[in-house]
Amino acid sequence: IGERERDLYDRRDDRSHDPRRDHDRRDRRGEGQPQHSDRRLSPPMRGAGSRDERHTSAAGGQLDAKQLSGRISHASGADELLTLFAAHSASLNHIHAANLWNKLGKQRIERRHEGRLEQLVQRTLDLVSSCNAQALANVAHGVAKCGLQARVVHPLFVAVAEAAVRSGLAGFKPQELANTVWAY
Repeated sequence: IGERERDLYDRRDDRSHDPRRDHDRRDRRGEGQPQHSDRRLSPPMRGAGSRDERHTSAAGGQLDAKQLSGRISHASGADELLTLFAAHSASLNHIHAANLWNKLGKQRIERRHEGRLEQLVQRTLDLVSSCNAQALANVAHGVAKCGLQARVVHPLFVAVAEAAVRSGLAGFKPQELANTVWAY
């Protein structure tokens, strides 16, 4: 990495950073160089002992729950979301499932995705009983937006409806209730 990037990483990691000394770094940039001081030109390099590596288990490189949520939230498309699901389905919790369905509902779903989506439906069925109102709403809305065949999603819609009714719709905010109703 170049001197500018190294300065940005060093400064970000330095807890005792003094912004009054930034002029020293700016003066070293030279003519014709970008003058925005806080933008990173490239992602930080991940070496041994990086934060990401410390939070993964030694067996299989599984992500911890927070990392998986972050990866789902920042995934760029249906392929990446379904790859994350396939790699981490055993450790998927109700929050991850709801987040996946919420994101998948905003993606272009293609025929080639149907197999993995059917697997996600089955995994989500296992998790519905632990879902709160927001998760139930995200699941129902996302599943409906994906446009899967009724025979595939019917059991999931039944399970979501039963869980919502069982709770007496407690905890549903107006938007969550509207999204759930829309899905049916």
